Amino acid sequence: MILLMLLAVAAVSCDAGQQLDDARERAASLLEPEPTATPPSPQLIPSVVEENTPTPDPDHAPTQEPDVVVIADIPNVIPTPTTAPEPGVIVIADIPNVIPTVTPTPPARIAFASDREGDREIYVMHTDGSNQARMTKSPGRDEAPAWSPDGSRFAFLSFRDGNGEIYTMNADGSNLTRLTNNAEFDGGPTWSPDGSRIAFTAISDDGSLDVYVMNADGSGRAQLTSSRAHDAGPSWSPDGRRIVFYSGQDRGNEIYTMFPDGTNQLRLTDNETPDLEPVWSPDGTKILFYSFRDGNAQVYVMETDGTNQIRLTNNQDQDEFPTWSRDGSKIAFYSNRTGNSDIFIMNADGSNQKQLTDNAAIDKQPDWGP
Repeated sequence: MILLMLLAVAAVSCDAGQQLDDARERAASLLEPEPTATPPSPQLIPSVVEENTPTPDPDHAPTQEPDVVVIADIPNVIPTPTTAPEPGVIVIADIPNVIPTVTPTPPARIAFASDREGDREIYVMHTDGSNQARMTKSPGRDEAPAWSPDGSRFAFLSFRDGNGEIYTMNADGSNLTRLTNNAEFDGGPTWSPDGSRIAFTAISDDGSLDVYVMNADGSGRAQLTSSRAHDAGPSWSPDGRRIVFYSGQDRGNEIYTMFPDGTNQLRLTDNETPDLEPVWSPDGTKILFYSFRDGNAQVYVMETDGTNQIRLTNNQDQDEFPTWSRDGSKIAFYSNRTGNSDIFIMNADGSNQKQLTDNAAIDKQPDWGP
């Protein structure tokens, strides 16, 4: 009996515990928030806008931008294409295969005097001795040519009118012009560096040779020296500030310099034998001349103050009338070492002497042009 009562109590207790657990679960469910439903995404419906299509204007047609533009900064030449360009590419100009025309520089020339055709005339040739051509033709002697600084013409001494006078002509032999008209001798012309004046030698009133200067057209004649001895053979310095010449005013013919107005005359050489025909170097640092100090005429060079005199030629005959090339690297002169008077050239130090002319006549007084 007692056992039955205990079992009944236990059953009631179990039933009560189960009911308590159920109640707890219901309470917990009441405390949890209810899930919020996500509203559906709205559907976007595009608005349809009606466009008014403009009527094309033929005078203002729209320009379609190309994909690629090829621009060449070259001459304004548009060749006709042989094939159609690719779509989207505009070719403004092709680059032509242009090869510029190169005008060759004419070779330098040497003018000289020669009597190879009987009468002494002016000739020119290339500096290798080729292309020798006669430039003058007159019954009187033409000699002592001097190129103008720009090489367009040369001055020379001529006896075609009976006495020595100075003439000019173009480098091709045209436009012969007489510059002096004197009863006495005028000769040995040499140009100033700018080509505006010509220095020369003339017989003055006392019968001696003196140095004169005139404008390139023959006007403005002025006497620069007036010694009782001979003053001759002028040559301008490359800056035009001095003139070198030779003079016998002290004893033998010696080399002097002076200003272009004849003042400030300075003696550079001092020998008992003649030093003649001085020529200023293109760079203004040297003076060429020829001298008889060793018994026969030889070519010498010295500093412009007269120091460091050096002999450049050495043979048993005469080497005279030296002249510089325009760049100062070579010297032309005439020599009778072959038995005739011929034109030679050599390096500025006297080496590599070469003969340019070879005939039985006299070729002399070279002047190196451009």
